[in-house]
Amino acid sequence: MDTNITGSRWLRYCPTIDNNSNASEGPFLNQGKLNPCFLSISTCTVHILFSFLILLVLVWQTCSGKNSSGKKARRYPGHSVRWISTMVLFVVATGAIGERILTDLTFSSRTESGSQIPLYFPLGMLVLAIALSLIYYQFIEKWNKPYLSTLLLVYWLSCLILGGITLSGLFHQTEIDKFTFRIWLTLLLMMLFLILAVIEVNLIVQEVRLMIRHK
Repeated sequence: MDTNITGSRWLRYCPTIDNNSNASEGPFLNQGKLNPCFLSISTCTVHILFSFLILLVLVWQTCSGKNSSGKKARRYPGHSVRWISTMVLFVVATGAIGERILTDLTFSSRTESGSQIPLYFPLGMLVLAIALSLIYYQFIEKWNKPYLSTLLLVYWLSCLILGGITLSGLFHQTEIDKFTFRIWLTLLLMMLFLILAVIEVNLIVQEVRLMIRHK
C-alpha cells in the first residue's frame, strides 16, 4: 500500500499531525515523536474498555443472585477520601474538556482543518468512566466484595501511565508556553489518579490482612 495514501487517510482523522512529517513513520510517530492522535486513541481505548468491563461486572453480579440486597453496605477504609478525590477528579476532567474545546475553536479559526475531536474526546470518555467508577464502588460496598476493586486499581494505574506519556509529549512541544495550563491540568489529573490508586492498594492490603487474621 502506498504510504502517501495511508498518511493522507490518517490526516483526515488526526489533523494535529504535521503535514511535513514523513509518511513512512506511519500513524504511531510524527517527526520522530509519539503521535498525539495515536495517544488519544489509545487513551480512549482504555476508558472504553474499563467502562465496558464495569458494566459487564455489574450485570454479571446482579444476575448471579448471590448478592443479598438486605445487607447494609459496608464502608471500606478511605471511603470519604475516595469520594472527595473522585469528585475533584470529575471536576478537573470536565474543566480539561473546556480547555480542549477552547483550543479546538482557536485552532479551527486559524486553520482550515476543521474541528479536532481527538483533542477532547478522550477526556469525555474519562468523565464517563469516572461516573461509572463511583457507581461500581457503591455496589462493591453494597455486595461486600472488595476484591472487585482490583479492576479500579488497574484502571487508575493505566490512567497514570497514559498521563505520564501525555505529559512527556507536552514537554516536547516546540511552543511549550502555549501548553502551560494543559501541563498543570495533566499533573493534577495524574496526582488524583495516584491518590485513587493508593486508596485501592490500601483497601486490598487491609482486606488481605483481615483474611489472614481470620484464618
